[in-house]
Amino acid sequence: MTQPKYTNADCPLYGSEYCAALNMESCEKCTVDCTDEEKTARVKQDLADMAALLPEDGMAKLFTGEECVLCKGEKGKREYYAFFDMGHPGARKHRAKGLLGLLKKEPRFGSLLPAQVSCCKECKQRITRLSYVKGLIIAAFLLSGLIVLSLRSVNEPLMAITHGLPFYIFAAWAIIGIAVAEIAYRGMKRSYAKRTYLNVMNAPMLAELKEKGWFELFAEHGVSRLVFSKKPMSHGLFAAMPDEMINKDGIHGEKSENA
Repeated sequence: MTQPKYTNADCPLYGSEYCAALNMESCEKCTVDCTDEEKTARVKQDLADMAALLPEDGMAKLFTGEECVLCKGEKGKREYYAFFDMGHPGARKHRAKGLLGLLKKEPRFGSLLPAQVSCCKECKQRITRLSYVKGLIIAAFLLSGLIVLSLRSVNEPLMAITHGLPFYIFAAWAIIGIAVAEIAYRGMKRSYAKRTYLNVMNAPMLAELKEKGWFELFAEHGVSRLVFSKKPMSHGLFAAMPDEMINKDGIHGEKSENA
């Protein structure tokens, strides 16, 4: 028989919707402090505040469907899960004011939420290629320049003309490489954007989250920074599978009336 995920019946959140929302890996690895009534009430309020910023039907629809969330037009079959971090500017009542309260600049997000969406193989490949194409092209130009200019048959005649000529040629070659990388990146991005939502927050299934003020924390030049996995998150805030998809022994105890 599968061992229960949560076993600490003395925890004030045990078996409640708050415990399900936290979706910790286990009681032993839970980092939430509920050692007194005030701290417990604070945890409940924080979770309630964040839940109010999420879709009423929850987050599970983003990753439990069989179709890719990122496809435009005809939907591909889910083969991966794409992970990313979302932020919300709404201030938390108990948010720390930076390290020891010394930060003067207001953080750009008040709530942080790891999220995941269903993704097909093709969308994964497109976004992954965009993440490394510029680096690969620039590295290829730099390496080829170093190899050619390190040859004595090339280096010595250039040095004979002027001592710094090899360096000037290498610098020019590097600049050309950067320009080629940028052109290639923009061309690929334009092409891929016709078939894939390169920014996950632009996908229709995330429209409600976007309307509520959520944004991706690490998107760059309109392209999401995603981490891909064959398996969904095993734990994480508001990332629990719906009841019909999780082990029924996962949470013991009476359900809350609001669950």
